[in-house]
Amino acid sequence: MSLHDKNLIFFNKTALAAAMNTKITSKIVDLRYNGDDVDCRLFIRATLGAKPTGEGAAVKTEVMTSANGTNWTKAAEYASSGEKLVAGPLPHGLKRYVRLECTVTTALGEANTVFAEITDAVDSELDQKKVQEWKGIPSGGSVPEGMENLAKTGDTVTAP
Repeated sequence: MSLHDKNLIFFNKTALAAAMNTKITSKIVDLRYNGDDVDCRLFIRATLGAKPTGEGAAVKTEVMTSANGTNWTKAAEYASSGEKLVAGPLPHGLKRYVRLECTVTTALGEANTVFAEITDAVDSELDQKKVQEWKGIPSGGSVPEGMENLAKTGDTVTAP
């Protein structure tokens, strides 16, 4: 079972228009209470509600961070096509506040929705090597018990 907390949800089936250069900004997640008490790696998972119908449809997702909730800087950027927008670790160096910005870079074909959250579980289709790197497992090492099915050969996501 993975962590799901309404306070860690950026988008909850939020509408995303199909048109190119359409941008939406998520709610702000306050990491104030998460400081040093988190002893496991946390991940961002963002997906579209349905597979895009537009040819070559793509969405750019930026992780933005701020110390005061007003001055935002980019911490990471993901460019993706298909339903999966982001499936990777929280970037290092995040300040107290975090939000996502999704921009349609190639028309989706039709309007869609976005769900995005911070969670302690990774996407089941992440590359095995990346899971090992994120969990601190040496190359060629074994995956801890209970994580055997977390990664299958499939999409490779580049960590920021």
